[in-house]
Amino acid sequence: MEDKLAVDGGKPIRKNLLRMAKVNYGYEELSQVLEVFQNEVFCSVDPRASKVKEFEKLFAEYIGVKYALSFSSGTTAQHASLVAAGVGEGDEVIVPPLTFVSTAYTVTLAGAKPVFVDVDDNSITLNPEKIKNAITDKTKAIVPVHWFGYPADMDKVMNIARENKLMVIEDCAHGFGSKYKGKNVGTLGNMSCWSLQETKTITSAGDGGMLITNDENLALIAESVRDHGKDKGNLSDSTLPYNIIRQGNNYRLSEIHAAFGIAQLKKVDRFLHKRKIFKDYLDSEITTIPNITIPKINEHIEHGNSNYPVRFKEENMKVSISDIVSALNAEGINCIDRLDEYPPDHTMFREICGPVNAPVAEKIKRELVILPLHPGLTFDDLKDIAKAVEKVAKIYSS
Repeated sequence: MEDKLAVDGGKPIRKNLLRMAKVNYGYEELSQVLEVFQNEVFCSVDPRASKVKEFEKLFAEYIGVKYALSFSSGTTAQHASLVAAGVGEGDEVIVPPLTFVSTAYTVTLAGAKPVFVDVDDNSITLNPEKIKNAITDKTKAIVPVHWFGYPADMDKVMNIARENKLMVIEDCAHGFGSKYKGKNVGTLGNMSCWSLQETKTITSAGDGGMLITNDENLALIAESVRDHGKDKGNLSDSTLPYNIIRQGNNYRLSEIHAAFGIAQLKKVDRFLHKRKIFKDYLDSEITTIPNITIPKINEHIEHGNSNYPVRFKEENMKVSISDIVSALNAEGINCIDRLDEYPPDHTMFREICGPVNAPVAEKIKRELVILPLHPGLTFDDLKDIAKAVEKVAKIYSS
């Protein structure tokens, strides 16, 4: 193996940059979208619209819940879920510091304060023992994030929530295909929110989201928030007069996006199968590399393999995680760290929340790299990923 990194003038592992993520689509998606053009109905509030309703029905059936509501993004779904949960001015919502910033800033959109609670070192998700110490008389909800498809410890989270009469909103942005004790993530809390952005397991043509629940009242409120705060009465009633009863927004998904999502959902099992094969291969190669670890999967967990995170042991590296990412990209492996998406570091959250005590999350943030994992890869691509990680880890190890 080349003993000089490409970033320092050495020969790269591959010439062309391997993409971090790629939308896998074909005739099925094009056919669904073409139907929208043929029907000339693009907005879901048109009485003739059908694609959004079909997408929601299929999604609810696939995950195994009564209600699924589509949104323009996972972020807008999160905001609506908080409103539906009754989160408002003066409330607090427990969230992990390892998450995309929207998990935290949607709490502020609802008028509440995010409370960052440290994570477990193995699962990289909320530490239930730390949750207990963060609960106050202002706490309204807990948002466990199934980060990169690793399910949070939902038994303990739900027990804590029940003991303290708190709502639980699962953040399933990375959760597609992940199971906890045989149940799909997203079906364990009061509600869950899903991202359908183009880097996720399935996408609704670049952006989109979903909110799911078994509670009709929560679904009604979220549906109202999604559509300007209109009175929805009940989910099957379309005869109500136009009446605004709460603050809402236009968070709706279009017929085109829903059509694309329908096709993706119908072949998601194929996507998941490939992701599992590819993850298993990467595990067999990367876990043998010194100073590299991957999050632990307990026996009751089934991982959906939405992403492939690895950790470079900080104490054994001569450089920062940013340098490691630059080196891997130079080798032809497009990858990212999570330094920019650590909410407690951002000005707004520093001003609202003050100093955050999350030493485990802080360390993981400084060690974590997200590698490519998607159905468009080949085994040659996977070999290149493993070679690049081994090369960078070997040269940068102290």
